[in-house]
Amino acid sequence: MELFLFCEDLEFVRNLDLGYPFIDMTTRDAGANQSHLDMMLMMSCKHGIIANSTYSWWAAYLINNEAKIIIAPSYWLFGYENIICDDWIKLESRLEAKS
Repeated sequence: MELFLFCEDLEFVRNLDLGYPFIDMTTRDAGANQSHLDMMLMMSCKHGIIANSTYSWWAAYLINNEAKIIIAPSYWLFGYENIICDDWIKLESRLEAKS
């Protein structure tokens, strides 16, 4: 299994323990001028688990796989809950649970 984790907090990612010893996570500092490369890599994935951000939403939306599985948080700021596509899986977020 190959996983890509896109996160601005590299220290968090380096210390993250997913409980799967067979997963090799590599990190890189994307920098301000590399976001298009992250978008291209996200779009090339078969499936996606996204944050409640329009950036990750677009990447997931543009994945070219008719059988893609996208998991997205059900809670979005500013009333964007309806942005989630019907065939995506909505996952309750901690923010929503506290509301």
